[in-house]
Amino acid sequence: MSYPIKVSQTLPPGGTLTTTFRPSHAGLVKVILVGIGQPPVDGGGGSSGSNPPPIKEIYFTLQLEVLKSPAAPPVILKNGSSSLSGGPLILWGDANSTSVDLNSDWTVRVTNTDTTHQLAPAACDVTIRYQVVTGNLGKIDHIVVLMQENRSFDHLLGYLRFESGRNDVDGLTGTEANADDNGNSYPLNHLTNTYFALDPGHGWTDVDEQLCRDPKPILRPAPVPSAPASPGGGQVHFPNAGFAINFEEVIAASPLSASVSDQGQVNGKGTRDIPWANNQIMSTDS
Repeated sequence: MSYPIKVSQTLPPGGTLTTTFRPSHAGLVKVILVGIGQPPVDGGGGSSGSNPPPIKEIYFTLQLEVLKSPAAPPVILKNGSSSLSGGPLILWGDANSTSVDLNSDWTVRVTNTDTTHQLAPAACDVTIRYQVVTGNLGKIDHIVVLMQENRSFDHLLGYLRFESGRNDVDGLTGTEANADDNGNSYPLNHLTNTYFALDPGHGWTDVDEQLCRDPKPILRPAPVPSAPASPGGGQVHFPNAGFAINFEEVIAASPLSASVSDQGQVNGKGTRDIPWANNQIMSTDS
């Protein structure tokens, strides 16, 4: 059975949808039910004559049950109601599976419990998810990265390889470094304080230099003029090689790094303040 498990069925009032699954790993199990009420065949119940009584609103009620075994009480039990005009009804629940629970099938049962009015069928979609790898990351099915200003993949997720040894993540290895124009290397390192007195450059020319500049271009093979700039197209590219060089320029241009001089007369027991700031210590960070 493919993962995640998806089952769909339209349930008449009193109808039941049943499906089974077996988690592959101990951990989180999540079941989601989306139900959408369907117009009744006779237009809302009541008389089948040419002028049925008017119906103000039609409701449907669903129950979601998840059982580790047929004789056991449900580990998930949810109930909810909605109307045809009220939009979808969404029920969901979480349960934990242990190594013992991997030896038998679990059961998901959905019931359209509206047996009183006999009015509203419900189209039901069930999605079953469970951990396919162990650990907390196995609880995640999708990672959505919202690209905000100056936030790279390395900044967000690169440490998964560097600190956790995740070889399945194309992240930081600990060997990354930037060199300045004098050949001084600034390797990747942990920062005890992530506050920077000076911001890295944000402009177009700054970003272009940060991502594309090579401090030792003589070592870089000449690019192929006719080759496209896409990966695999033959264009030589050294990403993220110019951060140290660009940051030097930012520091040099900042009033915080300029020399400070002052002259004036200070009378007896008088004071005179001279504002100044330390230069920003250079460091590269993920």
